[in-house]
Amino acid sequence: MKNFVEGFLKVTDLFESPTSYFKCAAYTALATVMRDNLWSSLGALRHVYSNLYVLLVGDSAATRKSIPLKAVVRLIRPLRVTKLIEGRASIQGVLNELGKTEQIEGRII
Repeated sequence: MKNFVEGFLKVTDLFESPTSYFKCAAYTALATVMRDNLWSSLGALRHVYSNLYVLLVGDSAATRKSIPLKAVVRLIRPLRVTKLIEGRASIQGVLNELGKTEQIEGRII
């Protein structure tokens, strides 16, 4: 895991976005690919799966927020393991998209 994050930071070193954004994007990529293969056990609950919602906050355009997330989306989208919502969206649009399901190769996305 650490090697992926370090490699991702090395590859993206030339971009203007803050390193913390790229680090967050790398951890997001790992969590996304892991899907339901990673869980916590809490008392009587056998498996507790976490949901991950990522939002980078910063001044418009000044901090170059989109570059780290676009890099991760280009890595994850071809895997077709999860639903990705990117760009500007209303809360209604996001909720509508999250409410839809599709099956890809026998897996529910």
